[in-house]
Amino acid sequence: MLHTSTLHVYRWLRRKRRKKKIDLYKRAYHMVIDPVIVFYGGLFVIFCLFMGYDTLQNIVPVLQIRASPLTEKALYLPFIFIFIAAVGSYTDPGIRFTSSELQLSLLPHPRKLLLSYLFFERITPFLLIF
Repeated sequence: MLHTSTLHVYRWLRRKRRKKKIDLYKRAYHMVIDPVIVFYGGLFVIFCLFMGYDTLQNIVPVLQIRASPLTEKALYLPFIFIFIAAVGSYTDPGIRFTSSELQLSLLPHPRKLLLSYLFFERITPFLLIF
């Protein structure tokens, strides 16, 4: 009984959090975007694409000359990516235990069960992909 009530409360909490976030994004979008900005932004993007294409046509030979010494150092890329992932794991945890989950754990809902729900919520997309 405790597991089902904890799951029910956790789902309700996640639903409210998602609804609040979507509402904030909608408000920010409607505050920033209007038809005039879309029109001038579209013209700006089109002009930037033309200028970027012209610039790339001039830079491609230079990039090909400079790329040949870099191919020797391409073997270091996997180690660099592993190092970046290791540093990122210290600054951004995989499972976020927010203050709302903490307050929920102060009620008769066990923290271990909440952490297991967070873990399964985090790991499910990876399991579905592979």
